[in-house]
Amino acid sequence: LKKKKEEVDSPNIINLIQKTNESIDYKIIQKIDMQVSGSSMIDSETDIIWRVKKNEKNNLFFVDVSQQSHQVKYIKSMYRQLAEYMQRFNKPIEHLILELSTSGKIMSIENQDEIESSWKKLREILKGEMGDSLEEKNMLEGGDKDFRDTLPLIKNNILYHLFFNDVFY
Repeated sequence: LKKKKEEVDSPNIINLIQKTNESIDYKIIQKIDMQVSGSSMIDSETDIIWRVKKNEKNNLFFVDVSQQSHQVKYIKSMYRQLAEYMQRFNKPIEHLILELSTSGKIMSIENQDEIESSWKKLREILKGEMGDSLEEKNMLEGGDKDFRDTLPLIKNNILYHLFFNDVFY
């Protein structure tokens, strides 16, 4: 406890205070170059705009993240069809309501039912688009798992990990 107090009072440490906000738009530029054995398998650039609103209730913070746009600038891939198919898996998480700890860490997803419902609708549209292949079956089953319990998917996603991290005091 004494060490924590010294850290808080130290001029060498920056303490960030988490606050509420009405609505802020963030533009995220995502560049991916996935290589296997030195060969580029997928090279893409995507612009994403998130509208983020943060509220506080009973010492807990809730963040409403609404994807305003998701524009693929380019995809260079020998697996372009697969990459475009997989891109559609973002649809169920276009709207997230996250509960954050006081330090900013993601604790839970408040709109899990909405995500799962959106996935079920998308799944029906996607089913059979790739010829009922084994790969398609595996991807759809993966979607079933990920969108039934989305918290591990979000917590293991580098974008969400960087954006909602344990940084506040």
